[in-house]
Amino acid sequence: MKVVFESRDYIITLTDTKLEIDLKRGARAYVENILEGSRFYKTLRWVLSYIFPRDFYLDEILDISWTPEGDVIIREKTPFGVKDTKITGLTPSQAELLAKTVKSLLEKSKVKLVAGKEA
Repeated sequence: MKVVFESRDYIITLTDTKLEIDLKRGARAYVENILEGSRFYKTLRWVLSYIFPRDFYLDEILDISWTPEGDVIIREKTPFGVKDTKITGLTPSQAELLAKTVKSLLEKSKVKLVAGKEA
């Protein structure tokens, strides 16, 4: 499965394993594109998250919600604790659809984990 949303500043791609947030244009987008292909990207991921929008792996997302203004709030576990990240620029309907889709993927992954433990 792959769902793509486009806002003024971002291209947001949701797959079965992660939520990718990429800059759409500009010099920072170019540099982000180069760094994502680097073999050091995984090591530098937490540092780069302060400069560029980052990718969220579904197993790191604890909860997701949306506001009527079109903001999506992602609560994630990090090595430093729990962090809330706000994604802006979506329409209210895009924000709702994105949040509901991620929630359904999270529920499916929890069911698989529970089923795997019982077997």
